[in-house]
Amino acid sequence: MNFIRGIFRLGRSSKILVGTDHLGNKYFEIPERSTITTKEGLLKARRICEAKYSHADYEEGMIPIEWEAWVRGKRNDPPSHEEIMRREQMTVIVKKRAKELEAKDQEKQLQDYKEGLVAEPAQTKQIGHASAPVFEATESGQSVSTGNEYEPAAWQPGQSSSKVK
Repeated sequence: MNFIRGIFRLGRSSKILVGTDHLGNKYFEIPERSTITTKEGLLKARRICEAKYSHADYEEGMIPIEWEAWVRGKRNDPPSHEEIMRREQMTVIVKKRAKELEAKDQEKQLQDYKEGLVAEPAQTKQIGHASAPVFEATESGQSVSTGNEYEPAAWQPGQSSSKVK
């Protein structure tokens, strides 16, 4: 298998380090080569990221948006450190404003509930899992059969005990 991979890599120059981010990820570019042609023409340039973490440990935000856009070819030039920091600062400001707005909205909802302008949400009691049947004790005045009163001949097929037809 390595032999086959080696054949396809013939003529490719080694990867060139383009930059790193503050999270420790490294970004490389493998330049376009004119010595090898494919069905589409020249062997296209490739951009890759060597992440600090494995795929299993990956979480959202471990690769900055700007670098991801560069790797996917959405932008031509690699991002600068200042550009990434500026966007992250804006993200922090937006999250802070969103929290403030949510707190104001909750205060307004509480005020509306107190004034009676809006009905409060119904409080439901969840018992068990939604797909599991819930068996509760019956509080009716009817007695529940214990099985001692069963008479096999009491019920006949085709006979209805109810009067409604």
